[in-house]
Order: sequence, then C-alpha cells, then structure tokens
Amino acid sequence: MSHSPSQRARPLSERSLEAGLALPAHEIKGVAQLVASGQITTTEELRAGLTFRRKRHFRRGLDQTGSSFSRSIPASRSDAESSQGSKRKPSVPEGQPSKKSRSNSQVSGLSQEYHASQDTDVSVTGSFGDLGELVKDAFRRRTLMWLVVAPAGRPLSTFSSVLELLRTLRDAIKAHQSLFKANILHRDISMNNIIITDPNEADRYSGMLIDMDMATRIGPDRVNEGSGAGQITGTLEFMAIEALRSMNRDIQHTYRHDLESFFYVFLSVCVNYGWLREQQPKRNPLRGWYTLPYENIVAAKTGHMVRDNFEDIILTKFSPTFEGVKGLARNLREILFSTGALNTGTPRDHSPLYDTMINAFDQAITHLP
Repeated sequence: MSHSPSQRARPLSERSLEAGLALPAHEIKGVAQLVASGQITTTEELRAGLTFRRKRHFRRGLDQTGSSFSRSIPASRSDAESSQGSKRKPSVPEGQPSKKSRSNSQVSGLSQEYHASQDTDVSVTGSFGDLGELVKDAFRRRTLMWLVVAPAGRPLSTFSSVLELLRTLRDAIKAHQSLFKANILHRDISMNNIIITDPNEADRYSGMLIDMDMATRIGPDRVNEGSGAGQITGTLEFMAIEALRSMNRDIQHTYRHDLESFFYVFLSVCVNYGWLREQQPKRNPLRGWYTLPYENIVAAKTGHMVRDNFEDIILTKFSPTFEGVKGLARNLREILFSTGALNTGTPRDHSPLYDTMINAFDQAITHLP
C-alpha cells in the first residue's frame, strides 16, 4: 500500500521531534509554525539489503577532538581563516567545498563576514567519554523529513543594521521564554536557528526561532525530561560552559544554558561581522571555541568570560560597527555570570533572568544613535 508523504510523516528521531513539538507550539508566539511535513526516507530504508561479508579493519580510530560527536558539519571554514598561522584541521570530509566570504552586494556591508561561523554548525549530542554510547547512537533510527514552516524569514547573518540585529535577538529570547512557559526547551540556540522576520507578518516579532530538532519537553518543575547523563546537546561554538563541562556527568540541560548560547551568538556577530576587508583581524579569539580539543574549549571559553579577560580579549575584537554595543555585551556578561566569581548555575526562578536580558536589549536599542 502506498502512502503520500504527509501520511507517512513521523518524528525525526527518538529524542527530539520537530513535527511532534512544532504542532503544539503553533500557538506559541515567536516560534515558526509547522505548516506541513512529510517523510523522505529512514536509516532503515537506506540500509535495507546491505550485507557485509567480511570484517574490515580501519587504521584510524575515532578523532578524540570531537568530530565523532558532530551532528552536522555543512562546510569548512573560510579561506581567510585557513590562512592564519597554525590551526587544528577541521573534521570535514576531504573535498568538501569551503564557503566563500559574502560579497559586498549582499543586503548590507554590515553583514560582511570574514569567518563563516554560522556555516560550520557543529551540533553535538552524546557522551564525550563513552564509546559504547557513541556507537549505539550511530545506529539509532533516523528519519529524513521535509518541513514547511511559516512565516518566512531571513538568516541572522543578513541583518541590515545594528538595530535590526538587536531587535531580532531580543525577540528570539522572548520566543524562547514562550516555549519554556509551554514546557518546551529548544536546546540548540545558534546562528542558524534564529531568523529575522517582518514584525508586520510575524505577530510583531522581529526575530523567531526555528529548528526544533533538538528540542525536548520539560516537566512542571522545569526539569528536562529527555536528557540523561552525557546527553547535553547544542552547537559546539555556542554551548554554555556548564553544558560543556557536564558532557560526562548527569546534569540536565536548562533554560539558562540556552540563554548563555544567545549571548555567544551575539558575541559571534560582533566579532565576525561589520569589518571592511582591509580591517579584518588576523586572530579571532572565538575560533578556539570550536577548533581546539574539547578540554581546551572548556578552558578557553571559561577564561574568556572572566571580567578582565572579557574586556581585554573579547571586547577589543569587536568590529567598528559594534563599538556602540560594548556596553550591552558587558551587561549581558554580568547578568549571566555575575560581577564577582564566575557563576554558571541555573536560578530556580526563570523570570528574572529572561526579563533582565530582554530589558538589557531594550535599553541598548533605546540608546542606539
């Protein structure tokens, strides 16, 4: 018996379900609505009929730096970046094309980038220490689906002004709060999962969230129901410090981890966009957040968030375009990590953290020239 795509539609995977979660979320403000979905194929269908008559021994083992944990690596880094000094070779298949820097004809000069941060979307799920779990996860049943969502939006990288960027990020945080109040946690905040929308067509939202692939339901006590030990998820570059530290410990992914990821998206834009070609810095302090060995990533990101280091290492690398939002960056760092010792824990009451971050964006928007 044949089935139409819509009749065959099923969840994307066992742990997170774009179609299943998006359906109740269609009433949630700031989240793209699922209009239609359908199944294309499954891992079972792709592997059907395969037989392996003899065992093959591979010379190379798993890459201990993290490639085995990546969900997707769409493209290698830009040419400008590959020319910098010594670098750890990215875990990208040979022959995979590099994405070139955007041309000046695109949307705005503010969107000019020298480093394709959002295009190397290394999303991780699984344990960094348990090979057995990795192997088990590799054979988990997967479903490739097509999805139609509304409203249409633009990639975050195509922002046309600082004002548009700040409004987009602020409203995306509001959308995340709406999801959280509906007992859904996104768990993969990144450049690719925030879109710019027309507020006249998107219920007055200038930014919305997409891609519920890693989302999970949470209980009334706001505890993540879908994640156990070593199952923290997210896009490596934007993952929260506590989440990175907790890869091999039993800790739940929380709303605060996602809010910290919003902060890293903001920093990434301020450091990587808004440069004239001849102004491009040779070194990018954020690059280590996705190219270093795993243990070094944790140490680097933690060190960068210490107040003095944040001033000297991160803020000094903001492009001239974002000179006027350094105050916002300082405020967000203090809101998330406190003014004293670095605090990466999650407050039980979620409202103050959401409200304070949203208010910080509102104040910055008000004071833009």
